[in-house]
Formats: sequence, structure tokens, C-alpha cells
Amino acid sequence: MASTIFSLLIIFIFYQKGKQDDINREKSWAGTSKNIPKYEASQTPLFSEKHSSDIVKKYFGKDFKYKMLNIPGLRGAWSVDDKGKVRLGVNWVPQGVTSSQDKVYVSTYDKKKVLKSVIFEIDKVSGKYIKSYILDSKAHVGGISYDIYRNRLWVATDDGSSKISIFDQKTLDNYNFSVRKHPIKASSIVKLKWWTNTSAISVSEDFISIAKYQSDAIGGVIDIGLDDKGNVDTKSLPKFPIKIIGTTDEEINNTLKKVVFLMMQHFHLALRGCKELAILIISVFLHNRMDKKVVKYF
Repeated sequence: MASTIFSLLIIFIFYQKGKQDDINREKSWAGTSKNIPKYEASQTPLFSEKHSSDIVKKYFGKDFKYKMLNIPGLRGAWSVDDKGKVRLGVNWVPQGVTSSQDKVYVSTYDKKKVLKSVIFEIDKVSGKYIKSYILDSKAHVGGISYDIYRNRLWVATDDGSSKISIFDQKTLDNYNFSVRKHPIKASSIVKLKWWTNTSAISVSEDFISIAKYQSDAIGGVIDIGLDDKGNVDTKSLPKFPIKIIGTTDEEINNTLKKVVFLMMQHFHLALRGCKELAILIISVFLHNRMDKKVVKYF
């Protein structure tokens, strides 16, 4: 009996050491110009698939079996600085995620605020990195939503006041960072001078929902109508933010539920059969960005 316990103890010690060695190896991998092709992004995940699975199961239970995608660029990705010089950044912070019928888009910003923000395009089926879109902004780009009705990508590129850049599919398809070596040009831009700190956006067939982040005050969510062509209906623009999140827990939770519903509605339509991935992405987003209690609504 004693020998059995001793053997199990030895196995456990070696298992823990091996697990820690894996974590140490993951943390030590650094992106450089030698191991990340110019104009592209790293495809090495921050953690191994098993380690990532262990982290997710810690919060969602051992029966969690949803598909996970690796976010490119977290070990390093190329962009440009204010002078237009192509440089490698290793401080990219993921902010938003959305998807078209066959692609997933992840927006990131440079934590050091030196390089222009980047959107990574991922193949939804294979999970492989396709290419990077360099934005002409260093904004947090937390708001990103793909319009499945008109095949356009909406991205919040705030610069003091709210600004949403819209890219049609043709513009996205034709963009090649390695050839142009400069940021992608928006097809059109929507400016909302009375709105700031856009944290999330969700585009539906006839309106767009915009959420505001505020660390030291009350945030809010507004809906703005879209015309028949999918453009912002100027007649529906309010003169001041409406539908502000309340001060009581009940009011805040009700507003968050609405945000979750709108995001779920958009993701469910966009992913077309990949609802599990949508739930994972949104749950993790809300778990990290808003309130752990929110994930219980799923």
C-alpha cells in the first residue's frame, strides 16, 4: 500500500513538473522578425490546446466541448507606425470579434500605442490565419461587426469622438498589406460627435446597436436605424445618447441581457450553424470585459 501511494506521488510530481514546463515553454516563446514573416502575424498560440482547454473548463465545467480558434498575432504581428514605417509589434491586445459566412475577424490594438491597430482574418473552418488588415487608427477597436445582409465589415475607430469605419467585401478582398504597405482605406465613415469610447457594435438588417464603455461612470447602449441601403439613417440620429444603463443592479443586468441578445442574434445568423463557437467567444468576452454573472444567461 505504501509503495503504491509513493508511486502515485512520484507520478503526480512529474505530471505537475511537466505541466509547469509546458507553461514555461509557452511563456518563453517570443516573436521576432526572424520567426514571423514580414507583413503577417504569429500563428503560435499563447498556450497549448490542452492548457487552453483546462483554463476554459475551469470556468465552464468539464463537459465543455465547444470549438476554439487560435487568435493570431498574440506573439507578434506586423503593422505600421505614424510615419508609415512597417514594424513588428509584440503587445497586441484582442478587443472584438465577428464573423462572415466563412471568415472570423478579430480586432486588436497596440498596448504601447505605437503601431496602428490590426484586424486578423481567420478561416472559420480550418481555423488558420489568412491575413492582416492594418487600420488607419490606433484606437481600441472594441466594436466590430460583420453585416451579413450587405457583406460589409463595421469597425469602431474612435479618435476622440465615435467614428465607425465601414469596409465592403471587395475592399477587404483586394487588400494586401505586403503589396500596399499602408493601412486599408474605409469604403465609408460614420461619425457620431456626441458618442465616445465605443466598446461594442452589432449590425442587424435595419439598425446598428452601439455600446459605450466608461470605467468611472455609467455607460450606455443606443440603437440607430439603417436605411434601405444599409447606411446610417441620419433622420434617426438622436441628439444625445439614449437608453443609458441604469444605476441599479436590475437595470444594469437588463441592459447587459440586451447586449448579449443582440450579439447572440448577430453571431447566430453570421456563423450559420456554428452557434457553439459564438457562445464561446461571447461568453469569454463578457467574462473578461463585463461581469462573470453575465455568462449564466446562456
